[in-house]
Amino acid sequence: MTATTRLAVLILMVGFVVEGVGELFELVSKQWLLSHVPNALLDIYYIGPATTVIGFLFAFAGRHEWSELHHRHVLHGHKVLLVSIALLGAAAGTIGLFAYEYPSAAVPVLLPWILGAVVAVGFGGSFLSYLLIGYHITSTRGKICLGGSLGWGAFVSIVAGYFVGSHFMDILTALRAHSTSVATTVSDLTFVTTILFVSYFLLAVGFHDAYRMLLRGVLPEGHTPAKKYRGPSKPAPAAPPVPPSSS
Repeated sequence: MTATTRLAVLILMVGFVVEGVGELFELVSKQWLLSHVPNALLDIYYIGPATTVIGFLFAFAGRHEWSELHHRHVLHGHKVLLVSIALLGAAAGTIGLFAYEYPSAAVPVLLPWILGAVVAVGFGGSFLSYLLIGYHITSTRGKICLGGSLGWGAFVSIVAGYFVGSHFMDILTALRAHSTSVATTVSDLTFVTTILFVSYFLLAVGFHDAYRMLLRGVLPEGHTPAKKYRGPSKPAPAAPPVPPSSS
């Protein structure tokens, strides 16, 4: 009954492990990696985002496998992830617009901090989407891990948003001048986000717990099994009126 959902959870779990390991290595030994490991091997880092996309696709495909609650959570998780991607894309597009389309235009005073807030919400929203996918199909231990992942991810997202807001003019100036210094600034931002390895490892633990429960066929409290979810339950038809008895 839950084969597709189990596969989705397993794929996401593997992706979180890969992303966590990648962030941790980048944090502690980035220079060593760049000088000792071939670039082709470093491409393994992209396995994490790729498995996240594949896992969400399988989760969407298996959204009908459990119950109405599971169906709603999967749909909400996908919507939140799409909004997060759209926000990050809008922030990048706005920077590109001021850097290349209107290189001489004055930047509104509040724009850097608005974009910083957009980046923070975009980053944090992705961790909220993970929680929506897995929170209701895991145990108390898994819920704690997923909640901790969201909390740490929100903290790092705020730091990243503040970094973008405070360094916006440096980034914009470097882009307008086609300077290589923008690579240094972006590298500094990437270094800030490497501490997200904590969130990814917590996600992996939480989703591993969910996978074990799915494998054993254990339904968390509040769930009722369903062969196939076909939309919100319809009210039962009203009973026909009872004719009055003749006396």
